[in-house]
Amino acid sequence: MTVSHTSGAGNDRPGATQNAMAPAHAVSPTRIGRLHKRSQYLRVAKGARFHTKGFSLQSGQAERVSGEQASDVSHFGFTVTRKVGTAVERNRMRRRLREALRLAPDLASKPGHDYVILARREALYLPFAGLIRDLQTAIVRIGAKDGRKQPK
Repeated sequence: MTVSHTSGAGNDRPGATQNAMAPAHAVSPTRIGRLHKRSQYLRVAKGARFHTKGFSLQSGQAERVSGEQASDVSHFGFTVTRKVGTAVERNRMRRRLREALRLAPDLASKPGHDYVILARREALYLPFAGLIRDLQTAIVRIGAKDGRKQPK
C-alpha cells in the first residue's frame, strides 16, 4: 500500500496552487511584518491602546537597531489568551484577525511602528466586515493617540 502525501485536503485538483485559490482582494500598501520576540510584545504593551468589541489594539514605536532608521514596515503580533476559549476557538480567532488584517484596504498603519492585537471572545461572532472596519478604525484612532505624551 502506498500513501500519497500530495492527495487529500484539497490538493488533488489538477493545476490548483495557493496563488490561484487566493481571493483577489485589495491588500494594504503598507508592508506588514510580524512580531516574534516576547520583548517586542512587552515594549508595545507600554504604548497607546484602543479598544473595540472584538479586540484591543496596542501600538508602539519600533526599536532601532544600533543607529539604524526605523524601517518602512509595520509589524503586527496577535495575542489570544486561554481565558477567551478553547484551543480551537483561540486558533479561529487568530485566523479571523490575521485575515482581517490581510484584507483591510488602505490600512493606515504607520511604518516603523509595532502593533499587537489582543483578541476578545466577541471576535468569534462579529461579522467579518465589521471586524475589518473595527481594525481600520482602531489603527486610525491609535495613530492619533501616538502624538500624545505616553505615561511611564
